[in-house]
Amino acid sequence: MQLKGYKILECHYKTPVGEIDLVARKGEMVVFAEVKAHKNEEQALYAVNEKTRRRIEAAAGHYIAHH
Repeated sequence: MQLKGYKILECHYKTPVGEIDLVARKGEMVVFAEVKAHKNEEQALYAVNEKTRRRIEAAAGHYIAHH
């Protein structure tokens, strides 16, 4: 991500509601990323389900509230 102009703010950021693999910033935008390794794009598209998405959103909300 750093090569694309993003600055990594946190790795493995733990909160009471879940963990975020990467928190990065580019300008005014803050990005919360879940890192997954898969053999192909099709498998990757199904890697983050609704439960995982809700966990990331809750953890992102925690991060924003505390920074």
